[in-house]
Amino acid sequence: MFEKLKSAFKKISTKTITDKNIDSILDEFKIELVRNDVAYKTAEEICNILKKEELIGKEVGRLTRIKTLTIETMKNILIKVLSQAKTIDLLEFVKEKNAQGGPAILLMLGVNGTGKTTTIAKLTNFFQKNNLTVVLAAGDTFRAGSIEQLSKHAENLKVKCIKHEYGSDSASVAYDAINHAESKNINVVLIDTAGRMETNKNLMNEMKKIIRVSEPHLKIFVASLLVGNDAHMQADIFNKEVGIDASILNMADADIKGGATLSVAHITKKPILFLGNGQSYDDLMPFEPEKFAEMIFQN
Repeated sequence: MFEKLKSAFKKISTKTITDKNIDSILDEFKIELVRNDVAYKTAEEICNILKKEELIGKEVGRLTRIKTLTIETMKNILIKVLSQAKTIDLLEFVKEKNAQGGPAILLMLGVNGTGKTTTIAKLTNFFQKNNLTVVLAAGDTFRAGSIEQLSKHAENLKVKCIKHEYGSDSASVAYDAINHAESKNINVVLIDTAGRMETNKNLMNEMKKIIRVSEPHLKIFVASLLVGNDAHMQADIFNKEVGIDASILNMADADIKGGATLSVAHITKKPILFLGNGQSYDDLMPFEPEKFAEMIFQN
């Protein structure tokens, strides 16, 4: 992703990087970032940090030192941008909520086709492997087959799935699941919701009702990285409409650009919990800014 900036540094003939020779390089680099699914606002901030905090007035020696400076500088900037949100240790978060006398309530939301239901199954598996109990709420009462899909995951993972009929009130499904968790001392409630376009006001109002009734401790936005720039646009609108607390980004294994991950973190200022990198229950990779930065420069 950063080859343009690296090659631009090799062309610098002076020993000191100044405003005079850095502006054209950063303009070119900004375009390269946007081409790789980085939001323009995010690309602009990266370039501003690079210019104002890292490069102006720094002495650059031989070519090898230039390359090292560039890579290390860019890694630090990536980590800085990705770390703007406070991190969430999901296991500790759940345990804290349990210590307060009830289940941790996690609501999954996003547009259609992003893998919310599969992500719920992966999270269930993640919690079970850490000795936590889970109940699922089939809150997507709109999409044909959604209840059966979640029920099948529940059967595979040997957990209870609370469900009503298609067309029923999603908020009541969430309410019943929470009551079940409280009565059975279950650690986590995972609430599925119907995918909705971020521009559909009626469905967004329905989501607000679900939130009022269930009072989730975490509202987790789920997106597919294959939609590129749309991922951060969706996240931004959901964040403004209902408020999100964290994100899980799927199809990371098929994303050759990587810019959408950076943009979602920067635009929402909310942490990314996991990257989905496959279809099996174990294909959920904890997101760490440092490791992401290393990954970018390995490719």
